[in-house]
Amino acid sequence: MRKKIALIGNMNNAHYTLMRYLSDNAFDCTLLLFNNEISHFNPDSDTYAHDRFDKIKKLDWGAPELLKSTHKNKIIDDLKPYDFLIGNGYTPAYLSKASIKLDIFDPYGSDLYEATIYGIKRFLIQNNILTFFQRKGIYESKYIHLPKTNPIYDLRIEKLSPNSEKITCFKPEIYLPEYSERNVNFKNYTNQNIEKLIKLKKNNFIYFSQTRHYWKGKSKKDPNNKGSNKLIYAWKKFINEHRPNAILVLFEYGNDFLASKKLIMDLNLDERIIWMPLSPRKEIMKMISFVDVVMGEFTHSWFIGGLSMEAISMGKPLITYRDERYLGNFYKDNYPILNACSTDEIYNKIVFSYQNKNKILRIGDLSKKWFEENVTNSFITTYKKIINKNLF
Repeated sequence: MRKKIALIGNMNNAHYTLMRYLSDNAFDCTLLLFNNEISHFNPDSDTYAHDRFDKIKKLDWGAPELLKSTHKNKIIDDLKPYDFLIGNGYTPAYLSKASIKLDIFDPYGSDLYEATIYGIKRFLIQNNILTFFQRKGIYESKYIHLPKTNPIYDLRIEKLSPNSEKITCFKPEIYLPEYSERNVNFKNYTNQNIEKLIKLKKNNFIYFSQTRHYWKGKSKKDPNNKGSNKLIYAWKKFINEHRPNAILVLFEYGNDFLASKKLIMDLNLDERIIWMPLSPRKEIMKMISFVDVVMGEFTHSWFIGGLSMEAISMGKPLITYRDERYLGNFYKDNYPILNACSTDEIYNKIVFSYQNKNKILRIGDLSKKWFEENVTNSFITTYKKIINKNLF
């Protein structure tokens, strides 16, 4: 009988992607959705043809406020069919409550940071019980999958789970076959927003930022701070000094997008910035195929994440911040970016990209090749070894 693997939780559609890659390599995988998955991170947002929806099930638990009321026997029964458990989000807390050890915990951020700090209020409840079980579940996890990327998370995981084996290969959050020109569904997909972007592209160089807006009144130590305001100020300087045929595309996404809109109005930037509604990945990826440069984050150094993968998997150059000193030689080679953190650095990289269109095409091509070799292939090789070691 084939061994069964469960991928629990689906923030950023990460596990829907992993499920498909593992299934392609002959593993019997099921994606278990929490009861509170964010709508634009549901699998339907990341596929044009309901790919492998027969291998998706929905749990009636997973939200933090349901941990206390969810009986451990319910958790045990739901997971009984599976031999190997991979989870993110609050999976460690729920499994710990049911005395089940998680095989691989692959955090996305807040499940490692905010959820493990006592006294933080989240979802209008005091989460000390949740925090206790989340910390306990992480500590008991056999493997922790967290690429080296940022000291905030790297130091946190060493404190919470010193004895777990660490997996440091990258996690592919983009299922490349879905977004290939060979996929007729991707090639033919369009809607009103995509058509609007195509029309703008005829006469403009397009800069594209799908990052959520989170900056106003936020501490520089807050790992969620995206530095959105710095991008807006840099764009203002670029427009004033160069009068370019260029457009910056932003999304109505994040706690502070209204604050960003106000800042843009105050700076009289309305004509050179286009707002798009919160959009699913399948729309964002189609849009990215038409843009020239993708803008990342400008407060914290993240080696790679969902946004950067969306950019480089489509062969687009990325302007973002990366602390090369912290990473050192941990990874054999790093994908090329236009590195910027301060407003002036962002401005300079925007100017460089606008004035060196052929050079940045090469950056995009090299980034895509790096993604295929160092993210997708490395993940498949690593997980094959770990799963086979533990199941067979």
